[in-house]
Amino acid sequence: MAPAAAPPPIRRLMLMGLWVVLGLAGAVPAAAFWHASGTGAGSAAAATMPSGQQPTGTASGQSVTVTWTQSTFGGVRLGTVAGGGYTVARYPQGSSSAAAIGASCATTITGTGASLQCVETGVPYGGWQYSVTPVLGGSFTGPESAHSAVVSVATAAPSLTAATATNPGAGQSTGGVQLTWASVTGATGYNVYRRTSSGAFDFASAVNGGTPLGVVTSYTDTSVALTGGTTYVYVVRAVAGTPAVESASSAALSATVIARPAAPAGTVSAVAAPAARIDVSWSTVSGAVGYNVYRRTTAGSFNYASPLNGGTPAASATYADTTGTNGTSYIYVVRAVILGAGGAQVESVSSSESAAATSDSVAPPAPTAVSVTSGGNVLAATACTVASGTRYINNAGKSAVGVAATIAAPEPGETVVFSATTSGSTPVTATVAATGTSVSATLNLSSLLDGPVTLTARTMDLAGNLSATPVLTNAVIKDVVAGALSGVSYNDRALLAVDQILGTSECGAPIVAVQTAGGSTTYTSAAVGAGGTFTLNVSAQALSAYSYNVTATDLAGN
Repeated sequence: MAPAAAPPPIRRLMLMGLWVVLGLAGAVPAAAFWHASGTGAGSAAAATMPSGQQPTGTASGQSVTVTWTQSTFGGVRLGTVAGGGYTVARYPQGSSSAAAIGASCATTITGTGASLQCVETGVPYGGWQYSVTPVLGGSFTGPESAHSAVVSVATAAPSLTAATATNPGAGQSTGGVQLTWASVTGATGYNVYRRTSSGAFDFASAVNGGTPLGVVTSYTDTSVALTGGTTYVYVVRAVAGTPAVESASSAALSATVIARPAAPAGTVSAVAAPAARIDVSWSTVSGAVGYNVYRRTTAGSFNYASPLNGGTPAASATYADTTGTNGTSYIYVVRAVILGAGGAQVESVSSSESAAATSDSVAPPAPTAVSVTSGGNVLAATACTVASGTRYINNAGKSAVGVAATIAAPEPGETVVFSATTSGSTPVTATVAATGTSVSATLNLSSLLDGPVTLTARTMDLAGNLSATPVLTNAVIKDVVAGALSGVSYNDRALLAVDQILGTSECGAPIVAVQTAGGSTTYTSAAVGAGGTFTLNVSAQALSAYSYNVTATDLAGN
């Protein structure tokens, strides 16, 4: 019997005495016909080409191992059928146009195992998807498999070598972090990722934004999101391929962000002092290692490149500016300083400005006269070398003296400083506003040791400059110790009807002898001579009994 006709197109094969008719892909199922001796006819459906099973891909460097499960054909694994096997294709991620595949996977893959694989070497960097297609006899193909999940072929991970905090730049409150790494062969760029010490990396959002860095080996993170004093951890990933894929992350490194210190709060004080000095003071700042002081004239500007204190910050919250020009007014600001990266100074912004202070190096004219106006006993000239008009202060008399000075036209705010002292004593002072050309004050001398008093008067301007010192010496003597009375003796001069009283005491001291007899009292006085001795001649009657009491009073009245 002749074979029955079949719809074209068909191919006929003679297998073991049987005619096998196979339909082409997409045609009706093939039918097989056979004949032998005898009569009769029959037919049976032939197996269609199977679909490929979705493969998996695993990358190791630039080698990708593609693995898939075999499909069956006619009940057996296609890879075991003569002429049967699989072709492997590689596509760029998301593309429908296959790329040229490496030679190791470009042949028909056969085998008897339940799964087959091939290893493609030298795969370009990028994201790839693989498929397998069953083939038979080089002419027949089954449906191509679904594409594999994306296989990323990436470069080696970078080696992050340093993460270093940088100092804040002009106008920035915090510094950045500079990263450096070794270049990676094949990389076309790099992405940087950051987290806090307790956070996690967000690999969907690189610090450098949506565009990878170019072929560089450093990057400085100056994001406004950085917080001063916070420690951040960084990794870097290399980028290569089209579409681009990232390598694994580098080892992590961390750095703590440097923040500017706070500026001194409150008011900066600037006070004129003697010899053109201006004393500047301010509030302290926590964490500061020192301060830089800047000044300007009332019409000028600050030179922030040259602090008054030079290259070394002022250690305390005070500074004495001694470089001003007499008569020039200055305004001051202060900046707190910490030591940042590399030991460099990191300054705060400026404090508020001080009020203007005027440099003053010129002392006012000295008083033209100093005098004592009151207090104590005023003595005339004596043989005891005490100047006429000397005033004595004692414990029985006044404890204070009045003083006065005459000055030329005083400056606004000028004062007169009166001072009194004796040898070994702490001076007693009084400061009086110079509201006119005549100024007076009272000095309490009770705290001074005994002795001649030195009186001075000096004018002082608002800056504290003191004039020369007119001195009034020994115009006042303080003496609260009674003079010694010693060596008193009695000499009976009966023939002259006189009793003689002799002794020693302070020069000039009045001596009084009180004679008592028969209920009557007689007073006799004399003065101690320059040699410190005295003699009193007291009238006396022979054969009469007298008693005497002798008192010495020194020049101070003790």
